[in-house]
Amino acid sequence: MRRTSTPDEIAAEFPNGPKTRPPIPYAVQYYAAVTVFVLLLVTGAIQLVGPDDLGLSPVVYRWIGVVATALGGLAGVLPKLQSPPDGR
Repeated sequence: MRRTSTPDEIAAEFPNGPKTRPPIPYAVQYYAAVTVFVLLLVTGAIQLVGPDDLGLSPVVYRWIGVVATALGGLAGVLPKLQSPPDGR
């Protein structure tokens, strides 16, 4: 029966293997979440006002809805805004 190798043993055996990337720091994730939140507010305000009042074409107005949907999906994987970074 073969024993399980440790990550250091695997790295020594395969020196040109894939390198692990460090995780994204929490502070960066938090500020990305704040940015996404502000962009969602802006796109929501544009959709509330309507395309006629802002002089937007219907196509641009629909694309703003698509962008808002993508931002909403991205907000789901970012940290909550109630948990600010504390120097992590």
